[in-house]
Amino acid sequence: MARNWTLIVVFSGYIPLILTAAFTICMAWFYTRRYACTIRSNWASHVAIISGLTFSLLTMLLIPLDVFFASYAKLPNGTWADWAKNGSLLQDVEDTLEDTYFVFYSIVLVHLFVILPFVYFYSEDSANLLLEASVGSRIGRAILFTLVFPLAFGVMLTVGAVIPMREPNDNSTEWEWLIREFKENKKKDMFGFAFSFVSVIGMCMLVMYLGLGMMAFPLSLIRGLASAARERAAIQEHLENLKARISLLRARAQMGNAGQEDYQVLTVLQQQEADSMRHERNLQEFQSTWYYRLRTPIRTVQIILGLGGLLLSFLVLISLLLSNVDKVLNSSVDSGYIPKKQNLPNPIDYVLLQCQQIYPLDYILFVTMVCYLFVCCTYALQRFGVCALCFRAYSIRRGRTVPQALVMLSSVLILCVFGLQILIYSVSPEYTSFGNQHYIYGGTVIRPCDYDAPVGDCVQTRATALLRRFDYKMTAFGFGYYWLSWLFIMVSVVSYFAFQFRVRITAARQRMEEEAEDLLE
Repeated sequence: MARNWTLIVVFSGYIPLILTAAFTICMAWFYTRRYACTIRSNWASHVAIISGLTFSLLTMLLIPLDVFFASYAKLPNGTWADWAKNGSLLQDVEDTLEDTYFVFYSIVLVHLFVILPFVYFYSEDSANLLLEASVGSRIGRAILFTLVFPLAFGVMLTVGAVIPMREPNDNSTEWEWLIREFKENKKKDMFGFAFSFVSVIGMCMLVMYLGLGMMAFPLSLIRGLASAARERAAIQEHLENLKARISLLRARAQMGNAGQEDYQVLTVLQQQEADSMRHERNLQEFQSTWYYRLRTPIRTVQIILGLGGLLLSFLVLISLLLSNVDKVLNSSVDSGYIPKKQNLPNPIDYVLLQCQQIYPLDYILFVTMVCYLFVCCTYALQRFGVCALCFRAYSIRRGRTVPQALVMLSSVLILCVFGLQILIYSVSPEYTSFGNQHYIYGGTVIRPCDYDAPVGDCVQTRATALLRRFDYKMTAFGFGYYWLSWLFIMVSVVSYFAFQFRVRITAARQRMEEEAEDLLE
């Protein structure tokens, strides 16, 4: 019987993961092909970018699999499932999941600190038309510049190995769940410091891009674009006025009555006429597309998706707000703002726990939420570009993004995924920690699993165990996550009002603005 349970649990857990992995690869390939410049792209950069995005997303999508194995170790009545009664089998599953996390994180960090920097510097040399160099010299130069990033990562590992870590108090029962985690060796402490440091950077990226995109994306779907027909009529009227003024000035010039100021005004008006005619042609081209002809059903779908996305965005904000308030009331700075249990209601946490009763509804909802937040980050990057010190460094354009910008896009998205893991844990702490496990208290009472449960009565997910161990031993990172999450809430609220009352533009006007920005770059 235990063997049948084992097969059921393994296949039920890994089949969705395989399907999700295939979906993740397709999603990474779609975004890479969508934005890559068709003229200057190369297959090597595409492979590096697609693999980096895929593995970074898979680290996120391992979480519901982790929750699945932890939850199905216990039955609803609080007793152990047949397959989990064998302690060695359960330990093997936990070790396999933990090793998988470390392998995936390691691959992502190698992409972030080695592969993507190399592809960036090699593409930078290839784009320099004034630099006549062979492929070998370009590779050598790219390797030389790339060495800075592995050295920086090595410094992080060294710091993680030598700085003093917080040790648990064995006489205290408050952190019994964490005491077992301190028996690990220094290698995981080194990795934990590097992971936490990158996650803080990821949270900063999340504040900037997801804080804007989580409101800008659904509002753009709901509000739509301005009417192309109305704008074209206004432009035609404006053109008639321009032509009348230009004709008047030309007639004055032919009669010899025009002064220097008249010639300057004529030049300005002719430039405005050329710009308006180009804008009218763009509008005419847009009105001849299938998108414009099917605008009514498309707008209906956009509004429905936008309302659904906006609802999810508000749920994330409300859940994060309640989680932060709960941390203030039930934790302290000394503990890295790690609460023992969730005391305030949390909508996303509640929905995920309820959906877990119908397999694999929670998996589908979790993947949908992660993909939505990922799309919001991508939308913000496309809308505002890759920024450095509040200045736009690269523009992200459909089919016109140069390889260097594409590498920067993927690097920022990978960092955002690191930040997303912290965000997901904050908005669904019970689901990501124990799922819908229960334990028997006092021999008769059945309680949901939390950190007050006796050690050995519940199975904690490996993702949460690792995160809490890192945060407890290095409380500065937990402190940083906490205050960055407040900043994320403020940016999201401000961006909602900013984009809600922003003047709409047409697709043709948007295209002209993008072309003007490309020329400036």
